[in-house]
Amino acid sequence: MNCVICDSPSTVISSEPYQHRQIVVRKCSNCGIIFNTDMDDTVSPDYVDIDISDEHIWLQSEHKHEAFNQFLSNIQSIGPLKQCALIDYGCGTGGFIKMLEERKLNGDFAEIVGVEASEKQVKFASSTVKSRIILSTSVPVKEISRLSSDTIIITMWDVLEPVRNPLGFLAEFGKIPTQQTTGQNFFFHALGARYLLYAKIIAYRSQQT
Repeated sequence: MNCVICDSPSTVISSEPYQHRQIVVRKCSNCGIIFNTDMDDTVSPDYVDIDISDEHIWLQSEHKHEAFNQFLSNIQSIGPLKQCALIDYGCGTGGFIKMLEERKLNGDFAEIVGVEASEKQVKFASSTVKSRIILSTSVPVKEISRLSSDTIIITMWDVLEPVRNPLGFLAEFGKIPTQQTTGQNFFFHALGARYLLYAKIIAYRSQQT
């Protein structure tokens, strides 16, 4: 089976039972992403009800600091951030947004919004960050469309791996209307990858899906 992101060959690194079936975990030989294709693109009940332990918080914050720093160095090429809204899709406990706020960088953006499918994590993130957190199990096109910013920056930290059809999932973001041709900018971090999977900005014009 090929990689769900770059379509390169992958190898099985583990297989374990889950709810009366086997979940096979694979690793791409090219981009190094760790993924599975046995989970639906709807949200796993185990994730929604996950216990918010110290380890879980660490995995969503300090564990990704190198990738966070790489993101900060890359966004300088986009232009004035005051005209940009940042959407952290799958924000979890809010580790990335909290890092921005602790570094006083939240004021550099027109608005920062977190989107999360787990109600437990939405409540936790809302209690630790000042930015708005949206509870949603899908791409909240209507909510995001209300943002007045010309440019939207979308970050996803370890979100794509369990999605059965990543390209179809990303196409949902193409439904978000943007002003003129500034479009959307995506930054991804892959499970098991030390840095951003794509350091180069992937830009979509507003008419593309």
